Amino acid sequence: MQSDNVTKSTRRFSYGMLVIFALVGCTTPESKIAPDGGNAVQSASKSVNEAGGTIDLPGNASLWIPEGAVNSTTELTVTVIESPLELAGDVKSSVIRIEPFGLEFSRPVRLTLNVKGVSATDTLRTEQLNSSSATEWELIGGTSYDASTETAAIDLASTGIFAASTSISCTPKTVTST
Repeated sequence: MQSDNVTKSTRRFSYGMLVIFALVGCTTPESKIAPDGGNAVQSASKSVNEAGGTIDLPGNASLWIPEGAVNSTTELTVTVIESPLELAGDVKSSVIRIEPFGLEFSRPVRLTLNVKGVSATDTLRTEQLNSSSATEWELIGGTSYDASTETAAIDLASTGIFAASTSISCTPKTVTST
């Protein structure tokens, strides 16, 4: 009889915990949902003109826009998000979305990512999604790594979603910069 009571109590506890986990696991604050489905963690916007400027996300990334990169005043937004797709390599930085999507810069802009867990033997690379509806990460070349500051820098020709990673077995796309 006592074992029946213990079993019923255990079942009630288990069901109760299941309900709690289901409720907690399914709730995400609406204000944190990014338009493309990735959860926005940190974001900054800036109106940038022909003179250029910088947008900082402390602890995650910085976007430097040189003079002449945009032809007219443009509102740029840099956001740390959860990746909308699994990356091919081992992720070493936050996933960064730069908007508006489809913007081509007149001169390359420099995205600097804070990276962690990169060893001297790793090859650090940058992956890109060209739009919020892209279905595959594209590897872009030209990533430079500074071990003293634990940062990776990449010159970008356009906006998109970016992340630094290692252990990728494909050929990088050539990106020209000035």
